[in-house]
Amino acid sequence: MAIKGNASTGGICRVSRIFPLVLMVMAVVSGNGCAIKPIPLTEGEVQVRVNEDRAVLTKEQEPLNGPVDLYEAMARALKYNLDARVELMHKMLAQTQLDLSHYAMLPRLAANAGFDGRNNFPGGVAQSLLTGRQVLEPFTSAERNIFSADLSLSWNVVRGPQ
Repeated sequence: MAIKGNASTGGICRVSRIFPLVLMVMAVVSGNGCAIKPIPLTEGEVQVRVNEDRAVLTKEQEPLNGPVDLYEAMARALKYNLDARVELMHKMLAQTQLDLSHYAMLPRLAANAGFDGRNNFPGGVAQSLLTGRQVLEPFTSAERNIFSADLSLSWNVVRGPQ
């Protein structure tokens, strides 16, 4: 089947010439989007962050009202132990990640819809396979408006070590 170039198929030829160019531009743009250069923090910014974090950690501590004896020092060390607080935060983070990992085992549903519309019917002319002569009447093999839909369900269940 040979498609002859005429006014109704002239757009197809232009599209076939433009498509590689569009594809190349999309590849370059998407490749440049991944080239993120991190900006290092300055010494001053790090110091400000350290001071803010230290203020958050010590805001609930009772202020000292004079000299501290041995028992009060040990009680304060146990109560405000930074290592114990960090370890507690690590446990809370691990529990939160475990809770979130359960959501990853749930099924995922994705729905997509599309519309492709034209102001005229896509058409063409053809050549007979039997006689080799051109069929004189133009034809179409597609609708003017095309609706598409896609619904996908995925369920990834991973069994951990037993």
